[in-house]
Amino acid sequence: MALAIGSAGGGENSQIAWTQAVLDLPGGRGIVATGALVLAGAGLYYVKKGALSEYQDHLASAPLLSRIDPLLKYGLIIYGGLLVLVAVSFGFAAWHGEASQSGGLGQALQSLRDLAFGRMLLGFAGLGLIAFALYNLAEAIWRIVPAIDGPDVETMRRAAQRLT
Repeated sequence: MALAIGSAGGGENSQIAWTQAVLDLPGGRGIVATGALVLAGAGLYYVKKGALSEYQDHLASAPLLSRIDPLLKYGLIIYGGLLVLVAVSFGFAAWHGEASQSGGLGQALQSLRDLAFGRMLLGFAGLGLIAFALYNLAEAIWRIVPAIDGPDVETMRRAAQRLT
Protein backbone atom coordinates (compact mmCIF):
# COMPACT_ATOMS: atom_id res chain seq x y z
CA MET A 1 0.00 0.00 0.00
CA ALA A 2 2.85 2.40 0.80
CA LEU A 3 4.21 1.91 -2.69
CA ALA A 4 0.82 2.67 -4.22
CA ILE A 5 0.57 6.02 -2.48
CA GLY A 6 4.10 6.91 -3.45
CA SER A 7 5.88 6.70 -0.12
CA ALA A 8 8.12 3.66 -0.53
CA GLY A 9 11.53 5.10 0.16
CA GLY A 10 12.80 6.98 -2.87
CA GLY A 11 9.58 8.73 -3.81
CA GLU A 12 8.15 8.89 -7.30
CA ASN A 13 11.30 7.72 -9.11
CA SER A 14 11.54 4.49 -7.11
CA GLN A 15 7.82 3.90 -7.63
CA ILE A 16 8.24 4.31 -11.39
CA ALA A 17 11.30 2.02 -11.32
CA TRP A 18 9.32 -0.57 -9.36
CA THR A 19 6.40 -0.36 -11.77
CA GLN A 20 8.78 -0.68 -14.72
CA ALA A 21 10.38 -3.76 -13.13
CA VAL A 22 6.95 -5.36 -12.80
CA LEU A 23 5.97 -4.35 -16.35
CA ASP A 24 9.15 -6.04 -17.63
CA LEU A 25 8.11 -9.37 -16.12
CA PRO A 26 6.25 -11.91 -18.24
CA GLY A 27 2.62 -10.89 -17.81
CA GLY A 28 3.72 -7.69 -16.10
CA ARG A 29 1.01 -5.56 -17.66
CA GLY A 30 -1.56 -7.96 -16.27
CA ILE A 31 0.04 -7.83 -12.83
CA VAL A 32 -0.01 -4.03 -12.79
CA ALA A 33 -3.59 -4.01 -14.12
CA THR A 34 -4.63 -6.45 -11.40
CA GLY A 35 -2.97 -4.24 -8.80
CA ALA A 36 -4.84 -1.25 -10.21
CA LEU A 37 -8.14 -3.12 -9.97
CA VAL A 38 -7.44 -4.16 -6.38
CA LEU A 39 -6.53 -0.59 -5.46
CA ALA A 40 -9.66 0.73 -7.20
CA GLY A 41 -11.72 -1.83 -5.29
CA ALA A 42 -10.21 -0.65 -2.02
CA GLY A 43 -10.97 2.95 -2.94
CA LEU A 44 -14.57 2.12 -3.82
CA TYR A 45 -14.88 0.20 -0.55
CA TYR A 46 -13.84 3.31 1.40
CA VAL A 47 -16.27 5.47 -0.58
CA LYS A 48 -19.10 3.00 0.12
CA LYS A 49 -18.10 2.68 3.79
CA GLY A 50 -18.29 6.46 4.16
CA ALA A 51 -21.35 7.11 2.01
CA LEU A 52 -23.44 4.43 3.73
CA SER A 53 -21.97 5.16 7.21
CA GLU A 54 -20.98 1.50 7.58
CA TYR A 55 -18.23 2.47 10.01
CA GLN A 56 -20.86 3.36 12.61
CA ASP A 57 -21.43 -0.33 13.35
CA HIS A 58 -17.87 -0.61 14.64
CA LEU A 59 -17.56 2.55 16.74
CA ALA A 60 -18.89 2.94 20.28
CA SER A 61 -21.49 5.60 20.81
CA ALA A 62 -19.98 8.83 22.14
CA PRO A 63 -21.27 12.42 22.11
CA LEU A 64 -18.12 13.69 20.38
CA LEU A 65 -18.46 11.10 17.61
CA SER A 66 -22.00 12.24 16.89
CA ARG A 67 -20.72 15.78 16.38
CA ILE A 68 -17.80 14.84 14.11
CA ASP A 69 -19.65 12.14 12.18
CA PRO A 70 -19.93 14.25 8.97
CA LEU A 71 -16.15 14.74 9.02
CA LEU A 72 -15.57 10.99 9.38
CA LYS A 73 -17.86 10.35 6.42
CA TYR A 74 -16.15 13.05 4.34
CA GLY A 75 -12.69 11.69 5.15
CA LEU A 76 -13.56 8.15 4.10
CA ILE A 77 -15.15 9.30 0.84
CA ILE A 78 -12.26 11.58 -0.12
CA TYR A 79 -9.61 8.98 0.78
CA GLY A 80 -11.44 6.37 -1.29
CA GLY A 81 -11.69 8.76 -4.22
CA LEU A 82 -7.98 9.48 -4.08
CA LEU A 83 -7.19 5.75 -4.04
CA VAL A 84 -9.31 5.39 -7.17
CA LEU A 85 -7.32 8.20 -8.83
CA VAL A 86 -4.07 6.39 -7.99
CA ALA A 87 -5.56 3.15 -9.37
CA VAL A 88 -6.46 4.91 -12.61
CA SER A 89 -2.86 6.02 -13.06
CA PHE A 90 -1.66 2.43 -12.55
CA GLY A 91 -4.33 1.31 -15.01
CA PHE A 92 -2.96 3.72 -17.61
CA ALA A 93 0.54 2.41 -16.95
CA ALA A 94 -0.66 -1.15 -17.52
CA TRP A 95 -2.65 -0.22 -20.62
CA HIS A 96 0.20 1.66 -22.28
CA GLY A 97 3.01 -0.44 -20.83
CA GLU A 98 4.81 2.69 -19.63
CA ALA A 99 5.78 3.00 -15.96
CA SER A 100 5.99 6.78 -16.28
CA GLN A 101 2.17 6.80 -16.57
CA SER A 102 1.86 5.37 -13.07
CA GLY A 103 1.74 7.66 -10.11
CA GLY A 104 1.18 7.69 -6.41
CA LEU A 105 -0.86 10.00 -4.27
CA GLY A 106 1.37 12.95 -5.16
CA GLN A 107 0.60 12.57 -8.86
CA ALA A 108 -3.12 12.12 -8.11
CA LEU A 109 -3.10 15.39 -6.18
CA GLN A 110 -1.14 17.07 -8.98
CA SER A 111 -3.73 15.89 -11.51
CA LEU A 112 -6.44 17.44 -9.33
CA ARG A 113 -4.51 20.70 -9.22
CA ASP A 114 -4.25 20.79 -13.01
CA LEU A 115 -8.04 20.66 -13.48
CA ALA A 116 -10.34 23.66 -13.70
CA PHE A 117 -10.86 24.90 -10.14
CA GLY A 118 -7.93 22.63 -9.31
CA ARG A 119 -6.66 24.58 -6.34
CA MET A 120 -10.12 24.39 -4.78
CA LEU A 121 -10.29 20.63 -5.47
CA LEU A 122 -6.82 20.24 -3.99
CA GLY A 123 -8.00 22.09 -0.89
CA PHE A 124 -11.02 19.78 -0.57
CA ALA A 125 -8.70 16.78 -0.99
CA GLY A 126 -6.34 18.11 1.68
CA LEU A 127 -9.22 18.70 4.09
CA GLY A 128 -10.48 15.22 3.24
CA LEU A 129 -7.13 13.68 4.14
CA ILE A 130 -7.20 15.55 7.46
CA ALA A 131 -10.73 14.24 8.03
CA PHE A 132 -9.50 10.72 7.18
CA ALA A 133 -6.79 11.12 9.81
CA LEU A 134 -9.55 12.12 12.25
CA TYR A 135 -11.46 8.96 11.26
CA ASN A 136 -8.37 6.87 12.02
CA LEU A 137 -8.03 8.58 15.41
CA ALA A 138 -11.71 7.82 16.12
CA GLU A 139 -11.11 4.19 15.16
CA ALA A 140 -8.14 4.03 17.52
CA ILE A 141 -10.16 5.42 20.44
CA TRP A 142 -13.72 4.11 19.97
CA ARG A 143 -13.33 0.93 17.90
CA ILE A 144 -15.49 -1.92 19.20
CA VAL A 145 -13.91 -5.36 19.22
CA PRO A 146 -16.95 -7.70 19.37
CA ALA A 147 -15.06 -10.67 20.83
CA ILE A 148 -14.01 -8.53 23.79
CA ASP A 149 -16.90 -6.10 24.23
CA GLY A 150 -19.84 -8.36 23.38
CA PRO A 151 -22.99 -7.71 21.36
CA ASP A 152 -24.64 -5.45 23.96
CA VAL A 153 -22.27 -2.50 23.43
CA GLU A 154 -24.10 0.51 22.02
CA THR A 155 -22.68 1.49 18.63
CA MET A 156 -23.10 4.84 16.90
CA ARG A 157 -25.74 3.34 14.60
CA ARG A 158 -27.73 1.77 17.46
CA ALA A 159 -27.63 5.06 19.39
CA ALA A 160 -28.84 7.00 16.33
CA GLN A 161 -31.65 4.49 15.71
CA ARG A 162 -32.73 4.68 19.34
CA LEU A 163 -33.04 8.47 19.09
CA THR A 164 -35.20 8.39 15.96
